[in-house]
Amino acid sequence: MEISVQTSGPEPPLMAPSITRAHFGNSASSTRGPRDNSLDVITEEQKVLITQISDTSYSAPPRLREGTEGNNGEIPPDGLLDQMSDVEQYVIDCDENKAPASAPAAPRRRHGRRRVSPLPIENVVSSDDDDYETDLEYDEEVWLNPEKHDHDVTGKTKYIKVCNDYGVTPVTSYLESLHEREINLKFYGLSVTSAKAISVPLETNTITEKLNLEGNGIEKEATKFLCRILKDNLYITELVLRENKIGMEGAVAVCDLLLQNRCISKLDLSGNEIEDSCAPVFAKVLNTNSCLKQLKLAYNRFEDRGARYFQDAISDNESLELLDLSWNHFGRVGAAMLARGLQENVGLKYFYMPMAGVANSGCVLIGDLLKNNRTVLEFDISYSRIPVNGVIHIANGLRENDVLQVFKVGSNPFDADCAMLMLKAIDENDSCAIKHLDLANIFVKSEFVALASRLQEQRGVTVHYEGVLPAPPKYQKSVAGMVRFRTDPVGHLRKTLDRTSISPSELFHLNGPSKITKQELTDTIRLAQIDLTVEQINILFSKIHIGGLIDIEHMLDLLENPLPDAEDD
Repeated sequence: MEISVQTSGPEPPLMAPSITRAHFGNSASSTRGPRDNSLDVITEEQKVLITQISDTSYSAPPRLREGTEGNNGEIPPDGLLDQMSDVEQYVIDCDENKAPASAPAAPRRRHGRRRVSPLPIENVVSSDDDDYETDLEYDEEVWLNPEKHDHDVTGKTKYIKVCNDYGVTPVTSYLESLHEREINLKFYGLSVTSAKAISVPLETNTITEKLNLEGNGIEKEATKFLCRILKDNLYITELVLRENKIGMEGAVAVCDLLLQNRCISKLDLSGNEIEDSCAPVFAKVLNTNSCLKQLKLAYNRFEDRGARYFQDAISDNESLELLDLSWNHFGRVGAAMLARGLQENVGLKYFYMPMAGVANSGCVLIGDLLKNNRTVLEFDISYSRIPVNGVIHIANGLRENDVLQVFKVGSNPFDADCAMLMLKAIDENDSCAIKHLDLANIFVKSEFVALASRLQEQRGVTVHYEGVLPAPPKYQKSVAGMVRFRTDPVGHLRKTLDRTSISPSELFHLNGPSKITKQELTDTIRLAQIDLTVEQINILFSKIHIGGLIDIEHMLDLLENPLPDAEDD
């Protein structure tokens, strides 16, 4: 029995070769012994497959090229691939003009039918792995060492992971700042764990240049952890840890960081309860780290003993530009050591030491400092107990200095005359470079104000002072004269009117109000330009007022009837 499957199209249908059940069955079927030569019914899938093989332009189905999956990713029915393999083998056997094993005789050609061209072997399948492209390739180095190929330059991924590990809530503002040049977490109230968590991303962060953790109460444990992380960071150049509680151990950790990390150029450790015993480690930093430009240690607990280490470090350091030692516990000896060290320094431009016990001996050294130092641009010695007799040494230094631009010497126990002495020294120095003189909490005289106005107009010098003292009274009375006036103030007024040719009735006429107040009495006397001081007017009013008012008629009666013992002052 023959089965013919026709293909669509204008050409006449082709007759497929006769195929028995053995060609689609298991390969072991040939060993089963005699079997029935009758043909079973061929399934529809087998018919379609035979049609494809009969086409001369046949190429292997995608399912054969792509393994076990079809064009749509579906698995063929069980046994179908084995059947297709048998069919292909049959075609190959036909191409070699030999009958396949267990196959019937070669198919007969009918009239008008074309012989089926067998499928060339090269069109079946190619399984060379080099011909495939895939996106599953990976970098073995990245896979084996992922930490060396971390492209998260901000550290956000690390921060989120460490927050999950520590069980803390990520700080949103910190996440947003990791891609910026400055991270500002001032007064954020970070706990020890939170402070550690924000430190971890900084190990790989390559964007942040300034880290500000002011006022977070960070203690020694978190400080040590942060410093250990920052040893590997080469991008942060400014670190602000002021108003925390790092203490002595935290300060030592920071100094150890500065001895290894040469990228930090600005450091602020103000208000951190740093003891005087830490002065040697800071001195070591100043002696070895040439990259540090600004160091702020204000509001700590350094004393005279620590000043000895700072003196040597200041005199030898040539790279530091700003040193702030404000509001520490330096006494007279410590202030003198700092002044002596600054006198030998050749690099500092900004030096602050308010609340140091300068005293008179320190003023002598500061005067020499102002004469000899060629680099300091801003100098602050406010609240330093500078006495009156020490100001002259400072004034002598100002008279020769041509570098200093800002000088702060306010809130010291000297008077207006001392302030005038310093301002005159600036005026007498034609090469003086001072642009601002700070005399906070110092009262000055009117002459000082006039000179300051002229310096501002001519040189652009600004002067800050507390206020202007009142001028002395224009008319000063002798003690004897004041005693006589108190004895008879009305008689004194009468004689004054006689000298000025003003009659009492002209001064106090009856056409006005019958009674006047103290202010009205003062205005009347001032309008008539009568020479009476405020104190004399008060005495006069206290003698003649009744119930806080002066009766004009009674006043005129007293003025027109003088006492016989009235005397001139």
